[in-house]
Amino acid sequence: MVFQFQKGEFVFEGKRMILMIDDTGGTFHGTNPFRFILSIENPKNKTIRIYPKFFIDKVFDLILNRTTNFIPKELRKKFQFNGDRKLLDKILADRNIVQLLMEQNLTIFIENKNPNRLILSPSRGIRNIEQAELFIELLKRVGEKI
Repeated sequence: MVFQFQKGEFVFEGKRMILMIDDTGGTFHGTNPFRFILSIENPKNKTIRIYPKFFIDKVFDLILNRTTNFIPKELRKKFQFNGDRKLLDKILADRNIVQLLMEQNLTIFIENKNPNRLILSPSRGIRNIEQAELFIELLKRVGEKI
């Protein structure tokens, strides 16, 4: 049996979005099968990566004394932030984005190889339609900062 990504495209408030589902991982808790992708019309060739902080990240924070004062304290404990500092500053200045991030466990990133795609990937799948709507709202808000 061959498994392939399932892909759906839609427009939300004038923004083109894609939802991808990985059949091989399924949609169960503990897997990461979903990706919400926002198309960026004018990419700035900047990368960001916001992801849940692992134990090793916490150790490196202590050892390397990373400068993270620009990140709200509640987010510093939960997430790791890498990438363009100015873009991260703009994202974190929005209290609505900070609040939405605190309520979820997810990864948001823009990669060098695809700077026209902002990707949000929940760590634990999607519980219900309300959570999916929150992910779309968060993706839209972050996309507005780019």
